[in-house]
Amino acid sequence: MLNTFASLMAEGVEGDVTEMTVGSSGIACRLHVRWPDPADKGRGVDFFHVYMVRDGRVSEIRRYDDRASALAAVNTPPSD
Repeated sequence: MLNTFASLMAEGVEGDVTEMTVGSSGIACRLHVRWPDPADKGRGVDFFHVYMVRDGRVSEIRRYDDRASALAAVNTPPSD
């Protein structure tokens, strides 16, 4: 996982966590990503990474394109 993030950063990808929600199964983070190559924008600019947690450790990272699905994955009902 860390190798993937490190290689993206080396390519000039930048991003911010704009929202974070903790649920009983993990953490949902809304990401805003700035791709250095405009052709990469098709990969998504705003999306969610869900960090599934088992025994206090991240066991899996999943991508979701919408908030409701990301929150459901970590067992947190959407507030809107």
